[in-house]
Amino acid sequence: MNATAAAAIVRSAAWIEHASKAILQRAGAGPDAADAMAKALTEAHLRGVETHGLRRLRPYVDRIKSCGVDGAAHPQVAESEAIVHVDGRNGIAHYVATRAANAAAEAAGKHGI
Repeated sequence: MNATAAAAIVRSAAWIEHASKAILQRAGAGPDAADAMAKALTEAHLRGVETHGLRRLRPYVDRIKSCGVDGAAHPQVAESEAIVHVDGRNGIAHYVATRAANAAAEAAGKHGI
């Protein structure tokens, strides 16, 4: 066994998700936004999609800290029958997309789509 393999640290997916969420919240992300992003990063990492996994955590934190994205933003959702309009308010995309998908599914259900 080489030195690198001997020094490897293995953590559970739940630990990684929890740690990522805590890091994002310390950077200024709201709890729901941090949760959505941590889940997406963890899932991508576990699926082997490194370009969208944990290696993105630092750049996301940097963007939150530099106000390139508003970590505390709450998307505004407006509904007009089966049409849903979502204003992400420059928020974290993972959270905005989750809110948008949920709003679209709810509107579709209400209108038999």
